[in-house]
Amino acid sequence: MNDFTEKAQGDGNEEIDSSMEHLRWYLATSKPRQEKRAMEQLANQGITACCPMISVEKVIRGKRQLVEEPLFTGYLFIQLDKESPYWGKIRSTRGMKDWVRFAGEVAQAPCAMVQVFVDASKSENQHQPVINLFKKGQSVQILSGPFAGLQGIFEKHDGEMRSMILIEFLGKQNRLKLDNSQISS
Repeated sequence: MNDFTEKAQGDGNEEIDSSMEHLRWYLATSKPRQEKRAMEQLANQGITACCPMISVEKVIRGKRQLVEEPLFTGYLFIQLDKESPYWGKIRSTRGMKDWVRFAGEVAQAPCAMVQVFVDASKSENQHQPVINLFKKGQSVQILSGPFAGLQGIFEKHDGEMRSMILIEFLGKQNRLKLDNSQISS
């Protein structure tokens, strides 16, 4: 199992018994950028939780990298029974903040929606969506260098740290190779 979902007991292949019928998914908040920590701590306590993750392409120190981050930043889905003794423990779990509440009631997440995330985490051929930094034909702004302030059209990535941009300059379309840190959408 990965950071996408932590399951405290069982491998998910057991038959569903009558005690599982009372389990519901509830929405809780984590402290800023502590979703993974909260997931680990909840798993250590035997609590089933889900934090959907997504791979995002970002420029870090001028280099394109895939970074895994939460799909819903700051939120976790926690599976509990209304009569569970864990309700009080969750707020004091490291990385956790509080329950999401509406009119004083803890917010329930639709079971079918959370199940999609849980099933995706169990699949062998996980195809997590990747958000590319720039798409071909996208308008970009040049941030620095001799062409700073000009608009261009993203053409393609040129290695990990550079991109090829088309700009209109002196009445002619020109190709430029720029560091990824020099352009913005």
